[in-house]
Amino acid sequence: MNIEEKYNRTCIVCKKRSSKYGFIRFVKSKKYVLLDLKMVLGGRGAYICKNNTCVLQTVAKKRLCYSLKVNINDINWDELLLDVNSVI
Repeated sequence: MNIEEKYNRTCIVCKKRSSKYGFIRFVKSKKYVLLDLKMVLGGRGAYICKNNTCVLQTVAKKRLCYSLKVNINDINWDELLLDVNSVI
């Protein structure tokens, strides 16, 4: 395996592959879904592109819930989207 292939991640919406620093990372903690800006938090993670299309489709299609294996009601969408909008 090539070292470049080892560090590729995939957007859960559009399936684009890139290094992890080209994406926004979300992490499932015990009770919350967190935005991981520094890419260092432990736990199950999911990546999305840094564009409005993928962010909105993540919410509309419930991709984040499926990827992190959480219930849609367990996510505070308003707070999470405010955090994401500060990054985009």
